[in-house]
Amino acid sequence: MRSNNFLTLIPALMPAPDGRAADQSRLQVSEQSFSFEIFDPAEPVEHVFYFHNSGADTIQVERIALTPPLRVGKILSRIPPNQDGQLIVGLGTPRELGEYEGAIEVSFKNKDLSPVRLEFTGKITPVIEVRPVPAFFIATTRGRTNSASLEIVNKDVEPMEESAIWPRALTDAEVAALGR
Repeated sequence: MRSNNFLTLIPALMPAPDGRAADQSRLQVSEQSFSFEIFDPAEPVEHVFYFHNSGADTIQVERIALTPPLRVGKILSRIPPNQDGQLIVGLGTPRELGEYEGAIEVSFKNKDLSPVRLEFTGKITPVIEVRPVPAFFIATTRGRTNSASLEIVNKDVEPMEESAIWPRALTDAEVAALGR
């Protein structure tokens, strides 16, 4: 959903290279950062940053630098006066589970505009998590009893079925053999 609240990322007045004062407030961006949380590492993650040019000159994008695996989905490279532009950024692959911190830096051909830095952060967590480690080992000696436990956490909206945990049910003989 598009927000009409724009934040000015650049100071309002800053000396231009030729000594004239440049109105930096002419470029506004909808937000400075975006944060996500997904539970499926393959789930698409995409966000639209909106820009607004309130100045009298067209703003031209020169370069976009991205932290991997971020990718540009779409950008309006020229923003005419009193018009909006957008930058669509997506999280590509490969992705690692855990925290992600990325950044986007947009530079402009307009020498009076400083680059804009945007944050793209989030967390990638599996839908089913096994704690403390995703492995289960049973080891004991004859006549001795040992126990171990795992915590299985389901972050999906649907309840988890037993078949999702065990590929098949153990037979009575297998259960008895585990108790020896």
